[in-house]
Amino acid sequence: MVDFNFNINSIFPQEVCLVRNDLIPAGYHGEASHASIRQQVATVLNVLGEASARAQGLKNAITSGNKMLNVENQTAYILVDKFGNNGMGSVVGLLKVGMKKLFLLDEFGKHREMIPQCVLD
Repeated sequence: MVDFNFNINSIFPQEVCLVRNDLIPAGYHGEASHASIRQQVATVLNVLGEASARAQGLKNAITSGNKMLNVENQTAYILVDKFGNNGMGSVVGLLKVGMKKLFLLDEFGKHREMIPQCVLD
């Protein structure tokens, strides 16, 4: 679980919240400016991306706020504990999915290019 110094519950309205490349969580109807919300969501994605990279033994994070801004076919699902961090909410985890170009071997050993839906982080 990751705690932040801002109110996670005010940003992510549901326990599982979808975020796309605009960095505005699905269902968000708060009063804060979209620029402020984007910055906080980017911070959450940056922290979770770094934690994921460490857990996978990677040199660089796969997920970040900046990277999410620059793709159109990826979706992050953020899991929130609404009661964590003294009622401000804690982020439990991240699942990022999207289309990814892959080169796979077919049954004859030939390389085939595919762009399937994948779990990315």
